[in-house]
Amino acid sequence: REARDVVNFLVEEVGVSRDVVGKLICKCPQLFSLRLSAMRERAWFLIDEVGIPSERLGGLITRHPHLLRFSVKRRLRPTLEFLICEVGIPPQHGGVGKVVLNHPGILHLSVERKLRQGWEWLMLEIGLSKEEAARVIQGYPGVLALKMEPTVRRKLEYLASIGLNPQEIKRVIVHEPLSLSRSLDSMIDLVNFFTTEASVPPAQVPSVLVACPALTAYSTLRLSESTTFLRVSMGMSREQVSSTVVCFPRILTYKTESNLKLKVDYLEEKGFLLSEIRDEVVLRPSVLAYSLKNRVVP
Repeated sequence: REARDVVNFLVEEVGVSRDVVGKLICKCPQLFSLRLSAMRERAWFLIDEVGIPSERLGGLITRHPHLLRFSVKRRLRPTLEFLICEVGIPPQHGGVGKVVLNHPGILHLSVERKLRQGWEWLMLEIGLSKEEAARVIQGYPGVLALKMEPTVRRKLEYLASIGLNPQEIKRVIVHEPLSLSRSLDSMIDLVNFFTTEASVPPAQVPSVLVACPALTAYSTLRLSESTTFLRVSMGMSREQVSSTVVCFPRILTYKTESNLKLKVDYLEEKGFLLSEIRDEVVLRPSVLAYSLKNRVVP
């Protein structure tokens, strides 16, 4: 009977799909030992105080059922108050609720043993202001679950070793918090991609990253689609690919099939030779940033 009550609670009140409730229980069997009233209190806390939309609660608990295990008074509410009152994440309009949806585990991390230490480290060691630290945490909540020493420290040291100064490192992190989600090996692979596949001179890699911090969140496989398009589809030489990327790094973030190729195809249909399009892109790479609908098509 108790097992059936738990299943009915998860399905009917929380919104967990009946198809996955079995897997959820296997992931967190402790739910069978909890009082329904306690789990119900935690579910309502997530909706009323954290700001999780009721229609998304089922998906949240499916991904992270352990949220129903932790005491509202001793763990969940102190963490919420820390994120809102100390870090400065807004309680409404996609603030702390979005943070929890993106990284549910943050709610049951200890404020004293983990969250505050990580938050203060970001400000002290990277030089972030309180507002910048809040922006980084909102962009990548998982940063507070990382080991600042030595994990994050090594990433900062590597960025410094390739030529970024402290202010440039801060800019990259603030504008693309997911840069800290990369492993050190992945970060090294990204830099190697720029110097080999994109033919960017090593001395200019820092300026590419600073000009477009978003690149640090892309996989090298995804970025190689763009360099392959420039080299193969547009017929650029390695020197032309290099100058294009250095001049306008953001070009690598545009999807090839649904963006770059459509624009080039349209211009060819209008009578421009591919060589003419290529020469114009090498001269002014930002021309491919124009909206096909609003800027290219008359």
